[in-house]
Amino acid sequence: MAQKDDAPSGGGAGGKVADEVKKGAEEIRQAAGAAGEDIADDLRQLREDIARLSETVSAIAASRGSAAASAVSDSMRAVKDNVFATAADACSAGADIAGSARQHAASFAGDVEDTVRRNPLGAILTSLGVGILIGLMTRSR
Repeated sequence: MAQKDDAPSGGGAGGKVADEVKKGAEEIRQAAGAAGEDIADDLRQLREDIARLSETVSAIAASRGSAAASAVSDSMRAVKDNVFATAADACSAGADIAGSARQHAASFAGDVEDTVRRNPLGAILTSLGVGILIGLMTRSR
């Protein structure tokens, strides 16, 4: 009897594997999105802290004299600019990593689903082998 390619992905062990892979890919996407949001929140907090520090140092320096205040204020501006540039680079790198993780997860899920559709018996046997291996590894000694 010939297999249908348009069978629902939830049917049989191959469909379960594909569903689990899709769930895993979605969890990776969500984790990457959450990581990007966490980085953005951390950057916002860092900017606020640097701004408060700059104001405090400027106030202290102003009370010590205008020449010292100017030098310290310029130094703080340079430090603040460097910190902001580094933080922006880190945020950009985090966003790039998150985007790359999303792409790889989607590609991996598609590849596994294609493999399961082409070779359902192999997918079932692989799943069985992985299950046995996990069972052996977690068995109490």
